Amino acid sequence: MVNVGIIGFGIVGSGTAKILLENKDVLRERVGFEINLRRIADLDIQSDRGIKIPEGVLTTDVNMIF
Repeated sequence: MVNVGIIGFGIVGSGTAKILLENKDVLRERVGFEINLRRIADLDIQSDRGIKIPEGVLTTDVNMIF
């Protein structure tokens, strides 16, 4: 398993998160291991991005990525 962190949750960050979450099984088949979306850091974590993010993944503290 590989844990992934995303800095920024705008157009690119939310699109990346959506791909990682919605295609988890396909990605695991293609790369041979699970890709886990561990954390997303952004200044605005309240706005609706149209994607369901698991609880505890969003943070305003970029240091939580590292």
